[in-house]
Amino acid sequence: MDVNPDPKSAIGVLVAHAPVAYLAFFVLGAMLHYSYPVPLMGEELAHVIGVTLEVVGSLLILFSQASIRKFHKLIELGEPINFSLGPYRFCRNPTYLGVALLLIGVGFLANALAIVVSVLIALFFVGEVFVKREEKLLSEKYGDTYTTYRHKVRRWM
Repeated sequence: MDVNPDPKSAIGVLVAHAPVAYLAFFVLGAMLHYSYPVPLMGEELAHVIGVTLEVVGSLLILFSQASIRKFHKLIELGEPINFSLGPYRFCRNPTYLGVALLLIGVGFLANALAIVVSVLIALFFVGEVFVKREEKLLSEKYGDTYTTYRHKVRRWM
């Protein structure tokens, strides 16, 4: 049995589990809202904010994923490693941030304080549990290149 799994496959496992954590917290928030509804604000303003967050979150996810594909393509072509593509210039975890914005947008559309709070807790949880492990694996895989990037670019914004 391999005691030290390949960092690439281990990173994939972590990336696959983080959305499950978001979903679990989101469902918990929805259940709490259904049982004890507490509105955030007036419906009209909540909907405007919700739609805005939905659009921003969706675009951030799409742009992040396109940047990841470009990163891997450049590596395949033998180009130097550049972690600062697209939104990764400003944030080390733009996909996770985009998912959080998307789900917070749903919370605003539902005008549900419990959903918004649960997604914020999920963001903290993902950062502490999944992102820290991912960063350790990325440091092992890419060495000083990733460590330098990590020191230059903030985790969330």
